[in-house]
Amino acid sequence: MTAAPRPTAKLATAVDAVAYGNRSTPGRLAGFGLLLLCACGATDGADSHTHVAADPIRIVVAPEVRAQYRQSRGIDDKSINTWETGTLQFGKEPPTSCQLHARGRTTKQFARKSYTLKLLAKQPVLPGKKLRRLFLLNLGFDPHHFEMRFAYSCLADFDLFPPRNQLVRLFVNNDDEGIYLLCERHENAIRRAYPDVVAILRCQNTKSSLKWAAEGINGYETMAKLTSAMELDDAEQRAQTIETLIDVDGLTAWMACNSLMQNADTSGELFLYERREPGQKVGRFGVMGWDYDDLMLPPIHPDKILEHALTWASEIDLEKAVLKTEPLARRYRQTLHRLLTVGLPQSLVESRLTQLRIALDAADPAGAADRKEAIAAFAANLQARREVLLAALTQH
Repeated sequence: MTAAPRPTAKLATAVDAVAYGNRSTPGRLAGFGLLLLCACGATDGADSHTHVAADPIRIVVAPEVRAQYRQSRGIDDKSINTWETGTLQFGKEPPTSCQLHARGRTTKQFARKSYTLKLLAKQPVLPGKKLRRLFLLNLGFDPHHFEMRFAYSCLADFDLFPPRNQLVRLFVNNDDEGIYLLCERHENAIRRAYPDVVAILRCQNTKSSLKWAAEGINGYETMAKLTSAMELDDAEQRAQTIETLIDVDGLTAWMACNSLMQNADTSGELFLYERREPGQKVGRFGVMGWDYDDLMLPPIHPDKILEHALTWASEIDLEKAVLKTEPLARRYRQTLHRLLTVGLPQSLVESRLTQLRIALDAADPAGAADRKEAIAAFAANLQARREVLLAALTQH
């Protein structure tokens, strides 16, 4: 099957124009039984991964704030990152006061901004679910509105994405902004899903930043131990020590998803959350992926990646440690093979994409023809990548 070409760069003007018109399961990939129940047991037709909310989200802000948000901004422009006051309304619910600011870096160039929102109290902004902190993501690099939602649904199959999320239509000051992805704030989602979490960090290439820590917890302490473990000389000792400090099944599953979907940017897109049982002084990290808006593109930072036939754009030290430590690399190969053959079979991929297309076509009929073509190309690219990876696995 021939994969359709994918652009090597993302152009704000072209995309903007189109856009306008859980719980932990240790050893989840080692046995694969529970994974199969998650990935294949549900009917995609009723799967919340695939539908668009029937009721829109409406935001109202001061006219001068709205005018600021409409302007194209540079990556480092922080003038629209300050909190503003407005109101938010979900469907027929009464409007509620909120604070909001524009978020993201590269998406600031678009007139349709992404937003961080903070409500005074939890509101039913998702059907049957109440949130107080949330993101509205503009899907600026995905004019057909399916890629990030699809990626998050795949991660959720493997307990790698606890945030609740849904496609919605957004109105700002009565202007129809089109389809957005409403997503629960990552720190809140992790703490909701895993009550024993004591610290949350976000990983970049060679460092990590602390996003939250419980009172009295040194959020960097276990990360420092993990960093030291990655520097051990003996591969067996390195693998065993890393295994005690992080969910290797989750880490390798995240890497496998990235490889299949050709995620071009992993720096800053991995959250680690430390879980501790009562009395423990050192916990173990769980794994959550984030921000899948660079799929099927060449690596964004080619000078920082570790070239490998079984990965796409491995940038961060944890990924490199797995690939350079044979006992962990072997685990990754096993995980990748299972994901390609059992965890995310092409039949499940195509079923989920079809359901997404049907739901999006109903919400945005004007984009139906182009979306059908884009989703077909996306599915073909995934199948072509799957075949490449399976062939490469026979050489390892």
